[in-house]
Amino acid sequence: VAGAGRTVSGKPMQTRYDFIYENDVALGRLLDFLESTADPRRPSKKLLGNTVVIFTSDNGAEIKAKTATGPFRSNKGSVYEGGHRVPFIVAWPEGKVGDGNSKTPGKTSAELLGLQDMYSTFSKILGVPLPDLKAGQKGAEDSFNVLPAWRGEKLARRPMIFNDHKEGKDEAAAAIRLDNPRIGGEIIDGKWKMFFDASLLRAGKAKPLELYELAGDPMEKNNRLKEGNLQSLVKHLVWQALLHRNAGGHRIAAFAPNE
Repeated sequence: VAGAGRTVSGKPMQTRYDFIYENDVALGRLLDFLESTADPRRPSKKLLGNTVVIFTSDNGAEIKAKTATGPFRSNKGSVYEGGHRVPFIVAWPEGKVGDGNSKTPGKTSAELLGLQDMYSTFSKILGVPLPDLKAGQKGAEDSFNVLPAWRGEKLARRPMIFNDHKEGKDEAAAAIRLDNPRIGGEIIDGKWKMFFDASLLRAGKAKPLELYELAGDPMEKNNRLKEGNLQSLVKHLVWQALLHRNAGGHRIAAFAPNE
């Protein structure tokens, strides 16, 4: 409804806030339905008690305003954090999310996950096997079961590659992220993200351009690619990028919630 988005004092806001208001109303109606409708498989209980509800987005905001992108660089279409890091909120009643106590909502996780991980995660929840890649079946090559993160546990280290269709010169820039990598028996603390030119995606060749540590530099301002003490990390990320690019995995935009 035009004009529905208003400030606390009641003044009308821009059209974008009307869309946000409409989104809230639609989500509220869905939750009301789940909360008031009996589960046909369990007539004594409501649908909400056995429903996983996920609220998220596939990319960052279309507008560049900091009210939309927060403390991150750039926005939709970019491989910088503002282009793909989004909230990921999951609700699954009856004690299946968080610390196992459904009366303690609001738990957060800093584990790295992406929308492509929903394939493997729901495979685990439903007890349905994933495609057998060794047998030549296709699907879920870059998907990872993140159910442990929903329950407050740690996930195994794994790299993710993000694609860019906005800021790269020929719309094929890419970046790889790997948290706390282990190199030669030593863990290099940090949330490391390295950028490459289009040759990584188009030709399977890795030319690194930028390197950021996101925990201390979420705006991606301090390019640390040339730092001498990080050259083993640079080589490791280049190797990881080539490995996963040429193996066909981890090529979908991803995000890390609540970091």
